[in-house]
Amino acid sequence: MREFSKVSPAIWSSPKFRGLPDDARQALLYFITSAHQNACGCFALPDGYAITDLQWALERFRLARAALVDASMILFDEATSEVLVAKWFQHNPPMNPSHRKSVIAAVERIASDVLRAEAYKALAEAESQARTKNEARSANASVPLLRTPHLARSRLS
Repeated sequence: MREFSKVSPAIWSSPKFRGLPDDARQALLYFITSAHQNACGCFALPDGYAITDLQWALERFRLARAALVDASMILFDEATSEVLVAKWFQHNPPMNPSHRKSVIAAVERIASDVLRAEAYKALAEAESQARTKNEARSANASVPLLRTPHLARSRLS
């Protein structure tokens, strides 16, 4: 079990999140923060575990999960009972080479071929975005800061 995961405060202002039914919002937060989640945001979650954790009826859980699938906020493989949290790596990217190695190992353990492929794709996209961001930061760091001339204050009479 991971000790923590990142949940952006921006989630509360996301139109996609705000447009979800209350149960779906709670289910998404559960998927992001539950004891079942892991370094790659894809994990097996039998319905029985989820309804026990959430203290919900089975149909209530399935409706909330379906709403999240319909909103493309999670992917779910019924054959393996695995959930993949969309945009996981945008908020929880590998922090160093050792962490990346454990993320790759977690992705390799995904039983669903479809979800494993999606996880690899999401990881590659997040790493590409991070490289682009780092390159932009490096480029901006070499540009000298522009200084504005001192403006004299005028007095009101």
